[in-house]
Amino acid sequence: TLATMPDRETAEKRHFLVLYDRLPHGTGYLDRLTDPAAFRQVLEGARRLLEECPCNGEAVPACHRCLYRYADEQYIDRVSRQAAREILDELLGTDTDAWSTKQVGNTDQIGLDGQVESDLEARFLNALRGWAGPRGDAVLEESGDNSAYLRLDEVGTVHGWRLTAQRNEGFTRTDFTFERTEGPKQKITVYLDGHRYHATRRHNRLAGDADKRNRLRADGRIVFQLTWDDLDAFERQTGTAQ
Repeated sequence: TLATMPDRETAEKRHFLVLYDRLPHGTGYLDRLTDPAAFRQVLEGARRLLEECPCNGEAVPACHRCLYRYADEQYIDRVSRQAAREILDELLGTDTDAWSTKQVGNTDQIGLDGQVESDLEARFLNALRGWAGPRGDAVLEESGDNSAYLRLDEVGTVHGWRLTAQRNEGFTRTDFTFERTEGPKQKITVYLDGHRYHATRRHNRLAGDADKRNRLRADGRIVFQLTWDDLDAFERQTGTAQ
């Protein structure tokens, strides 16, 4: 299940996928998943089930034999066998030797990369790192949690900006927020909403998205909406493609 909790340092929300046992007192199976090899076996078994499910030939996104029995009814219309296979393929890869896990003492140690929620967000973060890295007048300092600090030196005047990922604003959750740390207060919000889940016939959120952005602008916020093409253009101009 998806879960959120406040970050102790920033009071912002951190987002997690939590595995838990639904049976009272547990079954004893979950403890086995702390072993990386056993966890991989479970994921491989799930992928085989999706590949072999009879609904592959039934022109339906999924069925109760593979995914529907495990999904809450409110999310049924979002469940897709193909999407699940793509996620498992990405997690498992094609090379067993490439499977690696990392133990952390607590979830506060999960950095910005662990908080991005799409390829577009990850690409924006990589582009920002690539842009700041070679420059003498811009430094991006990452603290290891879900925030970073961008320092810009403009003709001897240093401007500091705190960067946070997945900031909860009550009525909206921004992808990235830049907040000025010196001088007049200013916030810049960046949205990186992909076409598939925001501007298609099945997932048309354009009106709601526009309303949320307008509410932020009315509060004095600068709001940017960046697309894949925008990052293409930025990388061509700055030579930061990765």
